[in-house]
Amino acid sequence: MKDITGREGIRQIMEDFYTLLLSDHEMRPFFDDVVKSGLDHHFDILVDFWDNMLFYTGAYGRNAMRPHLALHEKRPMSKEHFAAWLSHLQKAIEGRHSGPKAEEMLQKAHQIARLMEMKTSMLFPS
Repeated sequence: MKDITGREGIRQIMEDFYTLLLSDHEMRPFFDDVVKSGLDHHFDILVDFWDNMLFYTGAYGRNAMRPHLALHEKRPMSKEHFAAWLSHLQKAIEGRHSGPKAEEMLQKAHQIARLMEMKTSMLFPS
């Protein structure tokens, strides 16, 4: 397997990732609104995000935390949800790519999940 080299590889990972997420009955409800509004548009946003995270392209200029905090307010996310999200992303990455950028993507995903989990628990204590 080759390493992630750009947008096409990221897009493939995102498509595989969402196939896994949407087939998981515990995770799918978090993504129903995204499915209704159109996955292709959402994939474009995700590819911009990860392209910027991995290759520093400047392609993403949004606040990634804002929609996730709003989602958490509607449907609280637990430790188990964050763990499932990471597991599915890891499967999607490792199913297509191997190398430094694939490892970097997985490491950054772990950091993002920890940050989101921390922020949601601070802003919305149970």
